[in-house]
Amino acid sequence: MNEFKSESYAKCIIAGEHSVLRGHSALVVPVKSRALKAHWSLDDKSLELEFSGKYGRELSLIFGGALDQACKNLGIKRNKLKGKWRLENEIQLGGGLGASAAICVTIARYFVSIACLKESEVYKFSQELEDLFHGESSGVDIAASMNKQPIQFARNESPQKLEVCWNPHLYLSYSGHKGLTSECVEQVKNFILEKPERARELDGKMQESVEMATRSLGLGERLGFQQLKTSLDIANSCFEEWGLIDSQMREEMNRLKSMGASAIKPTGSGRGGYILSLWGEAQSLADKSFIPLDMV
Repeated sequence: MNEFKSESYAKCIIAGEHSVLRGHSALVVPVKSRALKAHWSLDDKSLELEFSGKYGRELSLIFGGALDQACKNLGIKRNKLKGKWRLENEIQLGGGLGASAAICVTIARYFVSIACLKESEVYKFSQELEDLFHGESSGVDIAASMNKQPIQFARNESPQKLEVCWNPHLYLSYSGHKGLTSECVEQVKNFILEKPERARELDGKMQESVEMATRSLGLGERLGFQQLKTSLDIANSCFEEWGLIDSQMREEMNRLKSMGASAIKPTGSGRGGYILSLWGEAQSLADKSFIPLDMV
């Protein structure tokens, strides 16, 4: 019996959301404490799926549909798949942490293990499969899910792994409700149609935010903190103009600000999901409301 394992990570975009779809870059960090772990044993029995983990039930509701689409893309009949597949999911779906990308990467790796896909084809296959969830995938979430360190990503380019010389106090916290990526992408597209010149300016601002954040991580805390704060403020202002910060999300952002956060922005598509915050010192994790980002 052949056995295989896979671990696909959640992601946090520091800056570059939405504009990455139009060829600009994004700075993205894998969230290694939130992962989709898979173990499959290959035998001659019909495929059996077993789900566990905090968000295992959520995963079970959509995994079959994604697997069906993957089979269709490969020209394979689902009932021909064999073995037992155990999936432990700790990534919340609809939170903007790249759960759909982790699912697609996991499925792609399964097909590599049964010789229906080459390892070199995992990224492209996963990106095409992710279109099922978002309508249009930039590939940034896929790249983060497959990497163990921060990367700078741009479409049609190889991800650049970043050398980070300090570990800023960055945390993720839940806004209280899920966001829908496809709706947010459509809203930005409508903004572009209505205000094309301003839309180009916002893409430029978001690119500036990415470049500033990337520089800040190589400067060390003393010089880098203020640059990182400014970067997040710029990125947040883009979300504001796109109309992607709803009242419930704003309420949580205001709460974080009142607690002493230095900078706050949505991460992911916006209008729900998770919020990224920068702090001057480490925060208590006793209430489990914060997910720390490990940058080094």
